[in-house]
Amino acid sequence: MNKKLILIFFVALAVRVALLVHVGDSFEPDHGQLANLVNWREGHGLSDTITQADGSLTYQPTARDLPGHGIIILTLWELTGTRSILPIKILQIFLDSLMVFLLYGIGKKIFNEKISLLGALFYSLYLPAATLAVWPRRDAWVSFGIITAIYLFLRYLENQKWRTCFGVGLVLAWTSYFRSTMIPIPLLFGYLISLFHGWKKSLTPTVLMGILILSALLPWGIRNYKTFNGKMILTEVNFYQSMWEGFGQFPNPMGAINHDALTEKQMRAAGYQGEFASIEYEDFLKPKVVEALQKHPWWYLGTIFRRIPRALIVNRVHWGIFQKKNLEYHTFHLKTGRDMSLIQYALFMLRENPGFLLTKCLDLVILVFAIYGLLLMWRTNRRYGLLLGSLPLYFMLVLIPIRMEGRYMTPIHWVFLLLMAYSLLHLKERLNKKVIS
Repeated sequence: MNKKLILIFFVALAVRVALLVHVGDSFEPDHGQLANLVNWREGHGLSDTITQADGSLTYQPTARDLPGHGIIILTLWELTGTRSILPIKILQIFLDSLMVFLLYGIGKKIFNEKISLLGALFYSLYLPAATLAVWPRRDAWVSFGIITAIYLFLRYLENQKWRTCFGVGLVLAWTSYFRSTMIPIPLLFGYLISLFHGWKKSLTPTVLMGILILSALLPWGIRNYKTFNGKMILTEVNFYQSMWEGFGQFPNPMGAINHDALTEKQMRAAGYQGEFASIEYEDFLKPKVVEALQKHPWWYLGTIFRRIPRALIVNRVHWGIFQKKNLEYHTFHLKTGRDMSLIQYALFMLRENPGFLLTKCLDLVILVFAIYGLLLMWRTNRRYGLLLGSLPLYFMLVLIPIRMEGRYMTPIHWVFLLLMAYSLLHLKERLNKKVIS
């Protein structure tokens, strides 16, 4: 095996272990999810605990999260005999370090040895990805799923074997248990197959991948159908909540707030009396979202364009360093409601947390080199350029109309790192030619 690649793996592992030791405690789990899992482990199903007026406890079933991450945590609890979140962090760190091997494989199929190694090295040092690995939430698992699926997908484009396509579909199905944004992705993969082999050969594998995803989610849907009076829910129950809180990412005419607890408080003041993140909560928020879209369509369209920089450089996963509490890292306006221009935001962060601004400059540098790499591919290897470029674009198109958080985009930032490796080595070769001439 490539000795340089093995060294890069240990670099990745060391970076993530160091991040866990020094700032791991600041990356908290979703305590609501943990409470649901405790109930599940104790035989009450995936549920919220409800305290009645007489002090007795009842358990209300919930579908606030897809169950993939919860199943892994429960499995680790059973294996370790604890309720610690440390095992899930250790597992995520190890798996994220292993991704350098797959990223190397992806680079080898699209570029060459040097670019593959440099891209893997960049990933090993890329702290937003390392931060997601340390953070005991489901986003890291989306990274594993996407990188693995793309590696297998590239193999399928080469050999067109059904077992390889079946493997791609299984990985996508597994990843769909963590984020519902994965469910439509066979359509993207079908389009990519058509670029290489034509539309006729893309239809069957696209249908196969779609069937595998829906079949995998069917047990979750049946559970919800039986639990929630005939509602066949294959995803999670938070669409209208996400839309409403997405409005709150900007100063808005409807008073929406980008904060779970504050939004719940706001809805209770408006008359809601049920449980948070429940089907009833969605039903209460739905007419408010629809009314906002009807009354303020142009304002809403404006938010879609204003989310584009959030998807590209305003990353909530702030490199795991230079953290400072009570600062809004992922918005251009303060909780006071005062809107800020990009320049005002930069000056504010320069004063309050200059280290954070440094990481934003690094994000911008990575983006610029990635765009340059994509432009180079457009001239020399257009089909693979479309393949790589379509991944960030897919997640932007899926997420931007609803709500944009940096950690939702971080799972595909490896594409930027690979493109940056390509552009840097290209520039190095051009520089060497000039020096020789």
